[in-house]
Amino acid sequence: MGTETLQTWSQIVIVGGLLATAAGGFGSYYFGKKAEAGRRAEDQASLRDIRAQLEPFEELAREVRPDADQEAALAGLREDIEKLRRVAAKYEFTPLAPALRAGLVEAVRRFAPEFAGVGMSVSITHETWTNPATRRYAAQLATVLQEGGVDVRGPEQITYFLITPSSPVEWGYNEGDVPRVEKLYTALAPLMGPTGKWTKAAHQAAGSVRIHFGGEVVFAANGLVEVQ
Repeated sequence: MGTETLQTWSQIVIVGGLLATAAGGFGSYYFGKKAEAGRRAEDQASLRDIRAQLEPFEELAREVRPDADQEAALAGLREDIEKLRRVAAKYEFTPLAPALRAGLVEAVRRFAPEFAGVGMSVSITHETWTNPATRRYAAQLATVLQEGGVDVRGPEQITYFLITPSSPVEWGYNEGDVPRVEKLYTALAPLMGPTGKWTKAAHQAAGSVRIHFGGEVVFAANGLVEVQ
């Protein structure tokens, strides 16, 4: 095979490679555009679905606040819904999320032997007028502490705040038990607040801690509560 023939075939191979590259580039561009168009169609379909779902809320917002523009009306409607959600959260029990519950049980297990060593028990009480959701929360708390190995009494209903304004949560304990009470407090504080409104009564008998619910709990979606 002569030099000229080899040169001819080399040129053919180069041209073929260029054509293949061009074809690949065109295919990538073409099918990329097709995929992009498909995504746009999907996005537009999703947008239409979202708009369809929002229409009843937009209509309600216009009815509730006819003098406000659409954004302000929707913002006001969101505020109203949030207020209603918080009211409903007082009356619908929401269990503690499994991970949070397991974490609390583990925390209690770390100091439960110390409680058992001095014969320390925890009493859980609530006011007689407490609503059913708060009572169920108190019962859940008792169960979780028991699972952690603590001796728990209750929950029981009592009338404690008959004359004085009620405290959301009151801790009753003996001054001699403070080091142990602090461990229980530290375990529970992240799960139910606001602790700044909790009160204490230091006239409890030695070896006994009392957690009294004088308020009502407002549940978050994961079962954490704010006691009001």
